[in-house]
Order: sequence, then C-alpha cells, then structure tokens
Amino acid sequence: MKILNLSLACLFINLILVSNTSGQDLENTLLWKVEGNGMKPSYIFGTIHVLPQADFDIKPKVKEAMRESEQLVLELDMTNPNLQMEMMQTATMKDGKTLDKLFNPADYAVIDSLMKITVGMGLAMMNTFKPFMINTMLIGRMIEGQPASFEMSLIQMAAEQKMTIIGLESIAEQMAVFDAISYESQAEDVLEMINKEQEMRAMYTKMVDLYKNEKLSTLYEMTSEYVDNEDEMDLLLHNRNKNWLAMIPELTKEKSAFIGVGAAHLGGKSGMITLLRGAGYEVTPIK
Repeated sequence: MKILNLSLACLFINLILVSNTSGQDLENTLLWKVEGNGMKPSYIFGTIHVLPQADFDIKPKVKEAMRESEQLVLELDMTNPNLQMEMMQTATMKDGKTLDKLFNPADYAVIDSLMKITVGMGLAMMNTFKPFMINTMLIGRMIEGQPASFEMSLIQMAAEQKMTIIGLESIAEQMAVFDAISYESQAEDVLEMINKEQEMRAMYTKMVDLYKNEKLSTLYEMTSEYVDNEDEMDLLLHNRNKNWLAMIPELTKEKSAFIGVGAAHLGGKSGMITLLRGAGYEVTPIK
C-alpha cells in the first residue's frame, strides 16, 4: 500500500514510508550530519511530506542545521514555476489506458462519489490519470484539520536565509516511476485505501506518532508489510537513493547543504545513511 499526497501539487513519493527490513537498527533521529570525502559539512534530514498541523513541529536542532547550511536540497525544486505544468504533462497513463477500464463500474462509481466529496471533482475529469494520483487526492481524508508540510516550511526558511534551492530530480523522473509500476497494481492500492479506510486511518495516525518521536526502526518494522515487492522497492527507494548519492559530491564540494528527503530514504541496507557510510562519509546522528 502506498500512501501519497497531492494537496500541495508536487509531493508525490515519500510519505510511502516503506522498509527493506535490513536488520540494521538506526539511532532514533531524523537528522544526521555528513562529513568527509572533501565535502563541506552538511546535513541530511528525513521528512514526512504531509501531516496534520497539530502534529507539525520543526525541532530546534533542525533549525540550527538549516542556519549552518548554505543551500537547501530537496527531492524536487518546488519553487520551479513550471512544476504544476510539468506535473500535468506527465500525469496521464500510456497506451491509451483509462480509469474506467481499470475499475469495474461499481468501484468506479464509489471512487467517483468520494472524489466529488473530497476534491469537488469527479473521475470523468481525470479519466486518463495514473491511478496513484487518485490516492494522492484521497489521502486528505486521513488528515484531521489543516495539513502541514515540512518541505514548504523548509523552503520558507531557506528564502529567509537567501539560500539556493536545488532539486535532486525532476517531476518527469518521479512520475516515470508510476509508469514502471503497473497501473493495475496502483488501482488495487486505490481500492485498498477506500475499502480499508479505518485501518488506513489507524496506520497513518501511528506513522505520524512514530515520526514525531523519530522512531525510524519501528517505522520500518511496521510498514514493511505494505511494500508490494522488491522491484517496487527498487523503483520507489533504492534506485533513487543511489542516484542521489552520486550527486552529493558535486552538490557539497563548494557549499554546505541541508538535504531533506522522505524519511523512508534514510533506513535500511540501501538507505541513504548506509550508502553514505559505505561511500566513506562520516555520518553522525544528531539527537
């Protein structure tokens, strides 16, 4: 099961909070200092892309790390004025597939009704959209009250400090992941969110609580059962982690960086912390 959000138009992949259960327990912290290999000392921070405003808090250690950094690096450069247009250009399914062919008439009618209630628009207006985008809009049903975003708050802090903002990948690269994952599998995720709504709400609430308490290993143990298979793990996390690792030397050669990525990318044997250490960097938990 993959939980995603579209309330801010470009936060797609990493509320997923999945695990590869490597057996390696990480310290309970979301913030890590990265040094060595000729880089300017930098930080990497695990975000959760959307959560209730009542649960939102940027801890002093994160604010201090931002003050010590010269540039903000996120999965996407969300200040890109073309982001919304690029998202819409890559939102549709390939090979002429449509939602009314992926869902049977009864399920389509249920989803259509929920979409009208949730976002004020039925499925007819988005019949060619990749199914995961329906999940991103329905995630709003899991959130009590006003939603908050770490990324948007970090961007605001960066603007106040006049920091450069850099994206690790483009919308097209993120959206391509959901062409590689079968549309049928994505459609099943939509139905699971709807048919198991109370279970999903309880899981989401627990995820938020674990995130607030920085319990990375427990998050991984809890959520590993929701990963469909290892191939999807590679597409959603592992391949992207390796791509990002290759970018870090150039990004941090001249300027220190505060790197904010979904918390799922930190853990496991193919997670950013392990990859950075394996590449010879000194990675220190900031508790």
